[in-house]
Amino acid sequence: LPAATDQLVPWFVVTHLPSGVAGVVVAAIFAAAMSSLDSSMNSISAAVVNDFVGRFSTRGRSQDFLKLARRLTLALGVIGIGTAMVLATYEIKYLFDFFQRVLGLFGGGLLGVFLLAVFTRRCNAIGALTGLVSGASATIAVAFGTDINFLLYAAIGSCTCFIVGYLVSLITGGQDRDLAGLTLATLRDTRNGDG
Repeated sequence: LPAATDQLVPWFVVTHLPSGVAGVVVAAIFAAAMSSLDSSMNSISAAVVNDFVGRFSTRGRSQDFLKLARRLTLALGVIGIGTAMVLATYEIKYLFDFFQRVLGLFGGGLLGVFLLAVFTRRCNAIGALTGLVSGASATIAVAFGTDINFLLYAAIGSCTCFIVGYLVSLITGGQDRDLAGLTLATLRDTRNGDG
């Protein structure tokens, strides 16, 4: 058996499967990886072009945006390859654990922002941004200052973001826009009013 659990599936494919089946399994693994990578690169490129460039560009044609999106996708691919080459030089015992640590550090606060948007009526942009920054700060402090398991990083970031974001939103005046039908609380009020 291989020493690292990350090598278990490739070892099994090489040692126990017939040649044709092994090739199909390897092709399926590469196809699954490519599917995840290309959708991520396409989503990031589309978000940058539509949400940033398109919003601030006063005179942009759709052909120009398409060219920019293609260039961004290429740049993201090159950045991804470079990142993989750098990570290959590190002494990472389990890649999945490393990925979960990074995701917990930087992605935990995002859940808090979504929870603020869905479950509260009073959250505003200042509160959401303050909550996101405080959630990331708390997660980084916990990650480097304590021995808490890395699987809890996302929960710590989300809870911190939600609590701080809600309190800051209340202090800064809350939300003044009509959110009817956009949050769970307003959906419940709409149903009670109709019934």
